Amino acid sequence: MQWKANRWIFFLFFFSGCLISYLLSQFHFLEINYEVNIIETLIAILGIGVVIYIADTIQKNINRNQNRYSFLENKLDDCWMRFIKLSKLISIDNKIPLESLSSFNEDIVHQVSFIKNIFAGFNMDSTCLIYLESKLDDFEDVFDDLKTKDNIKYYKKEKQNIEDKMAVINEAFSEVLNVIQKV
Repeated sequence: MQWKANRWIFFLFFFSGCLISYLLSQFHFLEINYEVNIIETLIAILGIGVVIYIADTIQKNINRNQNRYSFLENKLDDCWMRFIKLSKLISIDNKIPLESLSSFNEDIVHQVSFIKNIFAGFNMDSTCLIYLESKLDDFEDVFDDLKTKDNIKYYKKEKQNIEDKMAVINEAFSEVLNVIQKV
């Protein structure tokens, strides 16, 4: 049952249940006590109001954190999958087209910067993203120094160094995911 769509039905059932419970609790060996204690009734109503307010506040916080988690996880997952595709492409051969490296900058580096801005907006610790950005920059710098021929970068001599950097970047992605999961 959705809270906002069926609010009045919920209140009707809730208060009718409270009324029935109150009347049934007044039986004392089948004698009905017709006296209503105003102070106890007001305290009970006030208590119900406080409980409803607390429950609503807690539910809003849970929903807000769940929305943050879902949004950030989807963004990070998309970025990480693109990096994994690039890693597979690099691992297969000793050369890579420049188009793939330019998409690395557009699809991954810019996306990580966007996620870092979101972390800052949510007042979350972004040290893991700063570390990831630095490792991505190091990774990009390796390719800047390689020779280019016919819009293809050749990296046979640097392949082990590149694969080591890819492993470090994957670890950094997992650290960011760990921070997101703690939201």
